[in-house]
Amino acid sequence: MKLEGIRHHYVRRLVAPALRGLGIRASTAIARRLARGVYEMNTPGRQQAEANLTAALADRANPGDISKMTAGMYEHMARFWTEALFIPKRLGHEGWRRFVDIENEHGLRALKNSGRGCVLATGYCGNIAAAACALGHLFRPVYVMVDWFAQPELASWQREMFSQQWVRPLDRRNAMRELPRVLSNGEAVLMVGEHERRRGHGITTRFLGKAMNCYPTLGRLARWYDVPVGVVTCRREARLFSFTLSLHDVVEYDESSGVEGVVRQCMTVLEHAIMAMPKQYLWSVARPAIEMEIESASCPRRRRTASGSRLMSAADKTRAGSAAATGPVPTE
Repeated sequence: MKLEGIRHHYVRRLVAPALRGLGIRASTAIARRLARGVYEMNTPGRQQAEANLTAALADRANPGDISKMTAGMYEHMARFWTEALFIPKRLGHEGWRRFVDIENEHGLRALKNSGRGCVLATGYCGNIAAAACALGHLFRPVYVMVDWFAQPELASWQREMFSQQWVRPLDRRNAMRELPRVLSNGEAVLMVGEHERRRGHGITTRFLGKAMNCYPTLGRLARWYDVPVGVVTCRREARLFSFTLSLHDVVEYDESSGVEGVVRQCMTVLEHAIMAMPKQYLWSVARPAIEMEIESASCPRRRRTASGSRLMSAADKTRAGSAAATGPVPTE
């Protein structure tokens, strides 16, 4: 077993049960102290976070403010790992609303009740795991894109997460078969929208102060399956283990702006949401790019429109063919 795997096994089997036994308040206090120690070590992660924050804030950047935001990021990271210990018990049953408030719940209900299916796009901010649990209770179920093999030492944490009744994993290896079925059945899929394409054609946009080569996935799914894309976050509140799930906007595919318009609008909405709670964003890591060629296989022969279904046109098929080389779906 690799050293990293041993460390996670130790944390899960020995440290985690002890922290659960102490309760949320004591375990959070311990995690915060550890986070402050890591911040004061001035690690490469802290330096990366400060550089990313400086780029995002541009002319508003102030060294003192940057340092405070970075320290706050480490505290929220500590709270995330503490919260992970208590999510199964607190959000895994009907009492979940004691811990999660919802902004724009009528919008989320409208997405569910439309019967069209939807994609829910989020970012590395707040608590994504809490978001998945709350959305699972609302949509019954929500499917979450996951890569079981990207970090095998975390597989046990992932299994705990997906043991929740209404949270279903979509393994990236099976995504070419499952994703079309889920959306065509009118169900909901949650995915991280900020993966960056390192190679090949993407959609260029500005995101958090830098140029970003986005995957076209969100726009293509919206077009091919005639589904809306809801941009969501799950903000952590000051009270321990307290969250606010927010639907910030719903983006529809439009012929005039095309796939690019969907992606750029989603990223703009997500950026505004992040900058409203910058301490809760994971500034310390580069945006990951996970290659997964599935879009050519998942492109439907029929695409629903407001007036029903139609056969794909020759232009549609040409685009789909080109997607085989240029359109992987990133996973979380």
